[in-house]
Amino acid sequence: MKKILLVTVMMCSGMVIAEGTSNPWRLTVGPAWRSRTKAAISGNVQVDAVSASHTVTYDKDIAGKTSWGISDVTTVPDTDPMAPAGSTLYAAESVRTERTVSPGDASGRMDVSNEDSPLGFKMGVGYDFYDDGRFSVGIDLKFAAFWNMESAVIGSVGGGTVRVKTDKDYFLFENGPYPNDTDFSYSLPNADPYLPYREAISDTTTALPSSAIRAMVTSDLYQLGIGPRFGWHICNWLDAYAGVSALCNIAAVDFEANGHGESAVECRFGVGADVGLAAWIAENIGLYAEVGYEWIDEPTVRNGGLSAEIDYSSLIVCTGLIVTF
Repeated sequence: MKKILLVTVMMCSGMVIAEGTSNPWRLTVGPAWRSRTKAAISGNVQVDAVSASHTVTYDKDIAGKTSWGISDVTTVPDTDPMAPAGSTLYAAESVRTERTVSPGDASGRMDVSNEDSPLGFKMGVGYDFYDDGRFSVGIDLKFAAFWNMESAVIGSVGGGTVRVKTDKDYFLFENGPYPNDTDFSYSLPNADPYLPYREAISDTTTALPSSAIRAMVTSDLYQLGIGPRFGWHICNWLDAYAGVSALCNIAAVDFEANGHGESAVECRFGVGADVGLAAWIAENIGLYAEVGYEWIDEPTVRNGGLSAEIDYSSLIVCTGLIVTF
């Protein structure tokens, strides 16, 4: 309460001091350029994973066939060291296909930042409560807006591989018949292949397509500021000034990731300082140009496993029209 009373007394005193001073009010309006708005996106994105699988198939059902003839079999060398040299055995043959699906990582890591340099709008109303013809002291109320500041990132995650391995397997008639016997009525091949005879045919690995991931941050920034202004009348047509201000920053943020959107409105404190020149082209009308810097507390918006942190702190350049009344 004491602070409010003190400010009220100062403003009333300033109006008394400024009474009789011509044109203590001023209005400024014009475009503003923010040199940098940085949006940092980080975190993990989950996508639907490829299902892992492993299958083995044969082109012939060896175990299910119950009647065999000489036309259904082939001969293979007998590898038994006790067998006479050149001995052979009958065997059924079948092509074995082994298919293995291995999923990729279904969680994608994002860690990227982009910068934008938006053009916006700024206007202000000021009142000089002290002016001795050379120096002036006043207070400024400012408003600024910057729209459609964007940061986007595109990546991919997921996918996997498919390995297809084909071999020729041989199923031996271990209990006969033996070449040159052709009577298969009493014998069947083993249900399991004889692995030492396995012959490799092919082995290929194919990549499965990954899923695209996309994240975008779009924000608008609205600012209200208030603070003191100190002026110097260099000559009849040129003034210099400097000021500082406390800022109330309203950030409207839209954060979209893989089709899912989150919106937030964040209010953040900030401070700014600027210096400028005003050149008078008529008695109460002039052009101004100023440069300054603003520090703004960074808002953070979350969307699932991702977070977006927006840094609005940057150099500010403004120009436009100034009118006193």
